[in-house]
Amino acid sequence: MMFVESAIRRKYSRIPKSLKNVFSRKGDLYFNGLEESVFRRKKTITGRYEDIASIVFGFIEHVYRFKENMTLGEKLALIKGETPYFRNLLAKSIDRISKNIKPCSCKKISSTYADRYDAVLNFMDKDTASSLWFITDHFKQKMLSGKHPFMSRDLHDIFFSVSKGGYADSMFVFIESVIHGIDDYIDSKDADKKEAVADVLNIICGLNAIVHVLLKTLKPNLKDILCMMTGKKPRMERAIDMLLFSVTELSNVPLVEKETKKIMENGSDEFSLARLNMETRAAGIMIFLRMFGFCNSFGKDFDDVTEMVKINRIMQLLAKDILDIKDDLKNRDYTPVAIWSKKYRKGLFRKKVENLANYYVEQAKKCMCGRNFKDAKTVCMKKIENNFLLLRSRLSSHRPLS
Repeated sequence: MMFVESAIRRKYSRIPKSLKNVFSRKGDLYFNGLEESVFRRKKTITGRYEDIASIVFGFIEHVYRFKENMTLGEKLALIKGETPYFRNLLAKSIDRISKNIKPCSCKKISSTYADRYDAVLNFMDKDTASSLWFITDHFKQKMLSGKHPFMSRDLHDIFFSVSKGGYADSMFVFIESVIHGIDDYIDSKDADKKEAVADVLNIICGLNAIVHVLLKTLKPNLKDILCMMTGKKPRMERAIDMLLFSVTELSNVPLVEKETKKIMENGSDEFSLARLNMETRAAGIMIFLRMFGFCNSFGKDFDDVTEMVKINRIMQLLAKDILDIKDDLKNRDYTPVAIWSKKYRKGLFRKKVENLANYYVEQAKKCMCGRNFKDAKTVCMKKIENNFLLLRSRLSSHRPLS
């Protein structure tokens, strides 16, 4: 049994349904998913999801395997924050798929915050970095075009007053490249081949950068040595567990989206089904928050601001879902907004969406109590209110589908 499978079973007592086919694959899970996603892109969402899940969980399996089988030289390198193992893993990955790597048609872009993603190339050897020069522009073009809410920039604004700076701040943009790479590869059925491969490259390069940042930020110290002597996990191992369990929770998204279809048949349970959908889809933001809080040694007082950031993400998704209604229905990507637009006339449709948004605004206001992280909460509340206004504006201009 793989290390990741054992860890998930210990945590949840079972493997999520959406991962059973993934963990039944033979050979190296990471390279299996990498080659399938690049050379044999699937026509179904389920097929694309399983290939990408193989990459993500397979990569984390390599992290566990590295930790378990470290040589003396690797242990000494780890103390210095160096990780030749993962540089070599990335180089092997690129070599395996090199014949399908061609620059996508992205423009050279520069942006004060988005340029932070350029650092992803610093965690590669020179030959690998020179062959992947275009992936930074691919990611930045996606972010700056407005196709996705720029989550890491929002988080930088919110946490500017409490961050200790350094490598931990860089992790936001690396995690974002992984999350949006996953979303776009899975959701875009008719994506250009070059664009699809660029999404895969953003995923594997982002994962590589995240591990490098963790190893540099959480280099073994005296407390870690004491933990190991007493049978407890050091910080690095706890951080990897946190990453694994966060992506495991995200694996429920495809199943929850299928459950959302019940809104069409079950009017009495609409609100709870809609909440389940939105809160599960917003779970991706929790990877940012857990890793950021852990690397900055924040305690339980961080919980309220974490909840507010998650609510802000839900508001962003609701506003985005209004623009995506036609495509979501076509692709059978069932969101509460898409289903309500099909089920109700404009007046009632608008009321349903606004009631859901109002519920989350009220929840955010409850989190404003308490003295800690006051500046971060104030910034976040302003973003929530602005996203609510954006949502109402889009609802007003929305034309019902004929």
